[in-house]
Amino acid sequence: MIYLIESDNLIAINKEIEIILSKNKLTKDNIIKYDLEEMPITRAINELDTYGLFTDKKIVIGENATFLGSIKPKNIEHNLEDLELYIKNPNKDNILILITSKFDNKKKIVKLLKETATFITPEVSIDKIVKDSLEDYSMDNKTINYLINYCSNDLEKILNELEKLKNLKIEDKVITIKDIDENVTKSLDDNVFDFLNAVVSKNKKKAWNIYEELLYKGEEETKLIVMTADQIRLILNCKCLLSEGKKSSEIASFLDVHPYKVKLAIESSYSYTIEELLKLLNNLYEIDKAIKTGLEYGKNGFKIFISSL
Repeated sequence: MIYLIESDNLIAINKEIEIILSKNKLTKDNIIKYDLEEMPITRAINELDTYGLFTDKKIVIGENATFLGSIKPKNIEHNLEDLELYIKNPNKDNILILITSKFDNKKKIVKLLKETATFITPEVSIDKIVKDSLEDYSMDNKTINYLINYCSNDLEKILNELEKLKNLKIEDKVITIKDIDENVTKSLDDNVFDFLNAVVSKNKKKAWNIYEELLYKGEEETKLIVMTADQIRLILNCKCLLSEGKKSSEIASFLDVHPYKVKLAIESSYSYTIEELLKLLNNLYEIDKAIKTGLEYGKNGFKIFISSL
């Protein structure tokens, strides 16, 4: 039996592996892992064709199977003939799971795999994962969404912070927005993320407050200018691609940007015309140029930019 898992989300991948284990009445003791960016696929196939000393069944997991995508492995040469032979005559007692962030459906070997393998693309519903992790704790939908946004949609951080909140609220087992505000610490990256969102959503007061906080914490103004320009450029690209009829998922794939960032950029794009976005980019270019050439305008240019939102 062969499974293909297409995902770059470790938590979602692990959940799918747990489901496969449960369906086949196996445990984690049956798993043998190979990093296919470090080991050739032939090693994994040889493992599948040998009997174990302590178990009748094996689950061989090939992580980072990037050779099945568009990325060419740097250090490892994979013998695809060995994989092709195994696909045509798999060991019925063992299970092969190949994992990569994106399969290249044009490749002959991928087409062959999909004819015989079970293909899985995990749906990552963060709010559902949070709800499943609450156990006997209470947290309403508004608070769950607040935590997700507060942690910038970073699933690993969300779950880590949730465990901390659960330990803090072990007595009444009710988690509130106030608990999040008081106990979940935002990193510098989170604050930059919030600053960019405030700028593109034209929330002048919030952008200004975060800007001053970031400077106080040692963030460089020139870096904020570059990141703001990058965000506006992303919004511009999304707006142009939307006008061509492309969907959100297609845009994320085409621009090679995380789907969540594309989602936010698309939402922001409705507040601007293409001309406005080009004007903002030009303003930021002039500010950056003034700073680098020592012009007086460079000293206050970005402050004026924020004030004019």
